[in-house]
Amino acid sequence: MDEELVEYVRTNREAGFSDEAIIGRLREGGLDEQEIQELFAQANSPQKETKEYVPAGFFRRAIASLIDIALLGTFLLTASFIDVALNPPTGLEQYSPSTGLFVMYFLLTLGYAAYEILLTASSWEGTLGKRLFGLTVHTKQGERLPVTISVARFFLKHILFITTPAVAFTERKQGVHDMILKTVVVRKQ
Repeated sequence: MDEELVEYVRTNREAGFSDEAIIGRLREGGLDEQEIQELFAQANSPQKETKEYVPAGFFRRAIASLIDIALLGTFLLTASFIDVALNPPTGLEQYSPSTGLFVMYFLLTLGYAAYEILLTASSWEGTLGKRLFGLTVHTKQGERLPVTISVARFFLKHILFITTPAVAFTERKQGVHDMILKTVVVRKQ
């Protein structure tokens, strides 16, 4: 059941509306009796404790990302040196990157994707750069991200270029990708 509907029931109860009035509104919204019963069962169950957190600001996140990019850059530079060592230019010809270098870049890019996706979904809850700054990525409920959400987060952030400028301007310091996936980047307390 959608957490927003559960919250709707709880909020309306706190505001003093009767269950009958709330049920009437839910029926008008197109919910059937079984869905309404499930919704009220969830609303009656104790709420999960949500962790209080301090959102990670734009600059902390940006510097943590720069560390991760520097890490990737180090690997790419190393791959370039290896390629030149294995395929040295001869005479006065200019160096032309080999197919091997392209393959290395491709594999390193896949490696970076795995690095970010798996570390974000792991008990670290973030990359090395985030960890160095005491930042973690989790759901709004304070739970570790499932791998599927971590993959979607990576895809939205890097592949579709939904970047993080919103981090500087939103109350919870969330990027567009965080808002879509209901994730937060926070400072450890």
